[in-house]
Amino acid sequence: MLNLQIAEQTREAESKQIPAEDEQTAEPREGGELASEGEHKSDEGNDDQPEKDAQERLNEKKGSEGVASNLPKPIDTLFIRGIPTKVTRAQLREGLSCEGKYTVVSLRIGEVQPMRGLSRFAWAKYESAEIANAACEALPDTVIKEPVAAHPAEDDVKKQSEVDASGEAPPKDTEEKEKSPVEGVEEEEGEGGDQSAKADDAEPVEAAKAEPRANVLYRFDVSLNKERERRFVHRNNVLPKIAATAPRLKHDREQVIAVMRHMDKYREVEGQNPFTEEFLASVEDEPRQLDLCIHYLYKVHCFAYYSGIENPDDPTALPEMATRPKIDPNVVIAISSSGDKGNWERKVDDKVAEILARRGDKARNGAQDGSARRNKKLQEWFDANTRTEGEGRFRCALPPYKLFMGVEFVHKHLRLKHVDARNKVRRERQRENLTGSMLTSTNFE
Repeated sequence: MLNLQIAEQTREAESKQIPAEDEQTAEPREGGELASEGEHKSDEGNDDQPEKDAQERLNEKKGSEGVASNLPKPIDTLFIRGIPTKVTRAQLREGLSCEGKYTVVSLRIGEVQPMRGLSRFAWAKYESAEIANAACEALPDTVIKEPVAAHPAEDDVKKQSEVDASGEAPPKDTEEKEKSPVEGVEEEEGEGGDQSAKADDAEPVEAAKAEPRANVLYRFDVSLNKERERRFVHRNNVLPKIAATAPRLKHDREQVIAVMRHMDKYREVEGQNPFTEEFLASVEDEPRQLDLCIHYLYKVHCFAYYSGIENPDDPTALPEMATRPKIDPNVVIAISSSGDKGNWERKVDDKVAEILARRGDKARNGAQDGSARRNKKLQEWFDANTRTEGEGRFRCALPPYKLFMGVEFVHKHLRLKHVDARNKVRRERQRENLTGSMLTSTNFE
């Protein structure tokens, strides 16, 4: 009896364990419990995917805002070294295009380096990083050549065409020279002469004469501009919060209008500025007026107001236009004369004061204004620091010895970039004006 009970309990236990084993080893089936669990697991995986995508988008956004990212940024700019002064911008751009295979979006050429044999650097930006890499691999085999004068053989062809046009027979000595084009090779007489050997000897010489010779001006030395990627790509060009406060906005608006009018005046473009007083008065938003004038200075006069950088010779060298931050109007920002904010304000205002002081000197005490003498001295200084190297090639005599296509561009460069040297001439002129005013003053004894 006891054995019968034990047997029944054993069968019941085995019957309970069998479904559990089937559940562990069975394959998922449609409508079954295991299939629903598998679907639930896959749904959980899909729920994790949007979170992962959101995190990746956040990382990409951080990388675009200048925060360090684990992934390296693609480089679409090449750095070119050791460019001699004889190489022109057009020749350099043509060589960088690899015979028209690639398009150079922008080309920035640096100033002449006196310590490097008057060579220059350059930065060439392409449409994409892939094109920049391909150009970087192809350019080391590329050279820029300077074609020499035409070979005298071309002059003979020109003379022959002139003779044919006139109908006159060429001189006898000319016919003899034409019969024997290669020096040291005599024509063989008779019918069994080996004329083919003579022709084979003459062909390379004639080909050498016909082929124009050229001197190699420059062999490209390029690399990817990794330094630019590291230093400049991730910069955050946002102004401090003090720039967005109402007092500073009003102050900057007054200053930028004064700078705009002053630059228009001494660069003789007063009548061409569309932002007249009437137009600015029609713009109700004062920050909008400020932005319009800043944009005008940036595009027309190549002057970045907030950074104080002015480069009319190479507008591509200007920094990107800065942006003002958005601030809560209820938050009060202290305006002080010390600290970073004070230093930033002082830097902007000092540059503005320097620009407004240009060409502001006048004679005093009833003396002659000396405008003719002033212009003569400046013109003498401009001419003394302008060197002519050839047709369309004029170089500034002051470091860094920049090259321009016209004399007027050299004078403009001297006026804007060599302020210290020009101020020295101005001080000498002021001393002469002061002496003249003292001598012509009625109170001078």
